[in-house]
Amino acid sequence: MIKIVHTERIEVLKHFKPSEIELVLTEPCFSYRHPLLQSKDAFINLYTEAMNLGFKPYVQVNGYIEEQERVDLKAWLNALTQLNPKGFYFNDFAVQRFLKQLGYAGELIYAPETILTNALDIELILTQVDRVYLSKELTLEEMVDLCKLFPNKIEAFGLGYPLMSFSRRPLVRSYLSEIGHEADVLNRLDLTIKEAKRSQHFPILEEKEGTSIFIDAIHYPKVELPLLKEALCYGVHLDDLLIDETSFMSLNQALLDEAKSLERIRLEHSHIKLGQAYYYRKTNMSKEEGQ
Repeated sequence: MIKIVHTERIEVLKHFKPSEIELVLTEPCFSYRHPLLQSKDAFINLYTEAMNLGFKPYVQVNGYIEEQERVDLKAWLNALTQLNPKGFYFNDFAVQRFLKQLGYAGELIYAPETILTNALDIELILTQVDRVYLSKELTLEEMVDLCKLFPNKIEAFGLGYPLMSFSRRPLVRSYLSEIGHEADVLNRLDLTIKEAKRSQHFPILEEKEGTSIFIDAIHYPKVELPLLKEALCYGVHLDDLLIDETSFMSLNQALLDEAKSLERIRLEHSHIKLGQAYYYRKTNMSKEEGQ
C-alpha cells in the first residue's frame, strides 16, 4: 500500500523521497482547495520544482465543469498533458472525456467527493478508469469490504482534515455582509465555523469559487491502516491542507512507526485533535450525536 501525498508547499515535498510516495498536485483553474496556488504559472512552477526533485506528479482536477467552461478546460488539459503527468485525478467525467480525445495514455483515477460508496458503481466505473478514490464518509468495515472486492483498485483517505461539505456559495462573505462586517477571508487557513447545536469549531476555507467545511479533527488511521493494507487497498492519501509543516511530517512519520502507539502519538501532539472521521459511525447522525 503506497502513500499518496497532496501538498502545495515545496518545503513539505523536500522531506520526502520520490521512491517513498506518489505526489498529487491540484491545478488552480477548475479545482477547489488550492489556497496557495492561484495561477497557471504558480502551478507550473511548483510542478517543475517537483519534477526537479525527482517526482512524477499526478494532476488533480476536482471541480465540476460548467457548460461554458468546456473549451477552456480542454485547452488547459492539453497544456497539462504536455507536462507528462503520471496520471489525472478527476471529479467530473468531462475531464476523462477530454483526456481521451487528446490521446492521453496515462493513469486516470475517479475521485468524487462524496458519491462513490458502493460496489455496483465501482464495478461500472472501473471499466473506464484505472482506479477509484473512495468517499470519505464510509465506515472502515465498508472500505475494507470494497477493497477486498476490487483488490489494488481502491484508494482511500488517510491523513488530513476530511471534507465535510462544499458549497459553490460564498458562505463566509455572505455572513459577514449580513452582519455588516468587512474582512479579507479568501484563501485564509485560520478560519473556523461553529454551529449552535455543536461544540466543535470546524475549519472553513473560502475560495473565489466556493466554500469548503472540514471535520474538526485530523483523520489519523494509525490503528486501521494495517486492515486496509491487508484488504489490498492500493494506497492512502495524505493531505497537508490546514496542517503546519512540522506537524504534518511528524504525524506522517509516526503513522507507520510500529514503535509508537496511538496513545503516545496523541500525547506528543496534544495541541492537535486526532480522530477517525466516520470509520466507526454512519454519517446520518443527529447534530447532538455528533458532539
